[in-house]
Amino acid sequence: MVISHEDRWYELAIHKLTEINNYITLVAIQYHDITDYKHLEKELSERGFGQIEHNMAQFQILNDEIRNPLQIIRLLIDISETEYKQQIDDQITVIDNLVTKLDKGWLKSEKVRTFLFKHYQHGMGINPDMSE
Repeated sequence: MVISHEDRWYELAIHKLTEINNYITLVAIQYHDITDYKHLEKELSERGFGQIEHNMAQFQILNDEIRNPLQIIRLLIDISETEYKQQIDDQITVIDNLVTKLDKGWLKSEKVRTFLFKHYQHGMGINPDMSE
């Protein structure tokens, strides 16, 4: 059992040592101060959620920074005549598909972040419902 009191955390265990005629005659209580562990756990959790937020922002930025130039290249290829037109267009499609995978990863990350925010109140204070 874990208990908390005034920002201190303790792990508590109660053991019955002797029993006579179904009556417990001796009990041992053992506890450990786990405050440092709990504070470290919280700090690591907050850092992890901060990294998720940072990664998600990077996904959005990369999406635009990759797709916009791809559209320009595709437009330039469409209005020009080159023998490599099909090969270039094929490679644009490959890159676009990779960016689509990034989008799907972002959506999965958003779902994970929303779940963690709702159940553990983490997520750098950003309300996940704003994106819906």
